[in-house]
Amino acid sequence: MDIKHSIAKHGTRMGRWIGVALLAGACAPALAGNPMDTVGAEHNAYLGCLVAQSDNGTRKGSLLEDVVDLCGYRPEGSREEFIATYAPYMPTQRDLRFGERVAPFRKYFDTREAAFLDRIDRALSTDAQSAAEIDAQLAKIENEAIVQLDPKSQGGQAVLAGLSTARHSLEFWNKRYDVEADAGQVQHARRKWWQVVLQVITVVGADVGCAVGVSAIPGGAVAAGAASAACSGGVEELWGN
Repeated sequence: MDIKHSIAKHGTRMGRWIGVALLAGACAPALAGNPMDTVGAEHNAYLGCLVAQSDNGTRKGSLLEDVVDLCGYRPEGSREEFIATYAPYMPTQRDLRFGERVAPFRKYFDTREAAFLDRIDRALSTDAQSAAEIDAQLAKIENEAIVQLDPKSQGGQAVLAGLSTARHSLEFWNKRYDVEADAGQVQHARRKWWQVVLQVITVVGADVGCAVGVSAIPGGAVAAGAASAACSGGVEELWGN
């Protein structure tokens, strides 16, 4: 999956959001080596569009409808097929861990791939002291997954897509909830982190669970960025924000 190809496919509006997502990127090193990193970049691009539409009061339909109608996503098939296919992936519960969200899809993964899913679940922990700590753990897992997994296999693609989405999503929501440490205000920043850590973890977990589940089905990876962005917005709505 190539970012330039994705921008060309999805048009100038999509290209603008992708550009914003890439310019904003500040994750720990490893993303460039992930062959599925387009999924995470597209997730943040479409999510940025959905959040902007929500903030501006211009949302019109469901999140899946709006990612097509307002944010420029062009499905491989029809709009109706896209919505019908991915509606079952949309979250209906707020407080589920990543491991719980991905449980229905574990049958698609071999033992090695499933072990990486377990490690992602452990990394997305409310015991973490900061988003940076979580991202460092995810970066380590991603580096190992790049080396050990087959990016041409369905399961390998899904795990790598999930890791890309995890890191991009964490960056997006950490900034959205304004929990980054300010110079000389570490204690204040830590209090802010603990106020939102559960929300950050559950929203990111939903994003990653959706990206993994969608990418695990044949041909699903091309829609994983858009679908997981809709999942992200869905959990955010369940939090009442």
